[in-house]
Amino acid sequence: MTIDVAESATQRRPRPMSGAGIALWVVVTAVGTVFISGGGLASYLYPGSQGLAMILLAVLQWLILRWWIPGVGWWAPLTLAAWALGPSLGLMVGGIVLELLQLGLRATTGAVGLPLVVKNLIGYTFVGVVVGWCQCLVLGRSLPRAGWWIVVCALTWGVGEVAAAGGAELVDSLKETTGPELWYAGYWGTNALVHAAATGAALAWLTRGVAEEPRGP
Repeated sequence: MTIDVAESATQRRPRPMSGAGIALWVVVTAVGTVFISGGGLASYLYPGSQGLAMILLAVLQWLILRWWIPGVGWWAPLTLAAWALGPSLGLMVGGIVLELLQLGLRATTGAVGLPLVVKNLIGYTFVGVVVGWCQCLVLGRSLPRAGWWIVVCALTWGVGEVAAAGGAELVDSLKETTGPELWYAGYWGTNALVHAAATGAALAWLTRGVAEEPRGP
C-alpha cells in the first residue's frame, strides 16, 4: 500500500535518533555555539555577525531534527526568540530570586551576599528555563517526555556558565598571555561542549523507545 507523501509527513511518529544523527547534532551545536559567542565580539567590527550565526545554527538544528521528529517546523523561529529574550528575561527572574535568597541569608545568618559562582548558576539556570520552555513547545508535539527538555536546558545553561568560567581560567593559567584570547577560547570552547553534549544526550534519551507508526500492508 502506498502512503501519500503529505499524509506521511504530518502523521508519522518520531524515530529514535541514530548515533550519526546525535553526532551531527553535537558537532553542529558545538561549532555554532562558538560562532555565536565569538559573534558577540565580532559584531563591533561586523555588525549582525552574531545574529547571522544564531539564525544559521537554529536552521541547521531544525534540518537535523526534522529527519527524526515530526512537527518541528517552528523550531528555528521559537529558538531564535528564546535566544533573544531568554537572557534578559531569565536573568531578571534569577535576579529577583537572588535578592530574596540574599535577604533571607542576611536575616538568618548575617551573610552579606552570595558568591559570584552561585549568582551565575542561579541566573543562567533561569535563562535555560526560558529557552527550554520555548523549545519544549515544539518538541512536545511529538515527544511525550519533552517536559524534561526544560530541566536539561536549565542545568545546561546554569552548570555550563559555571563550567565555562572555570574552563576559561584553567586555559588562561596554562600559558602567559598579554590579551584575553586564551580566556575567551576556554570560555567559548567549554560552553559549546557542555551545550552540545548535554542537548545531544537529551535528544537521544527523549527519542529512545519511539518508533514509526505501523504502516498498512
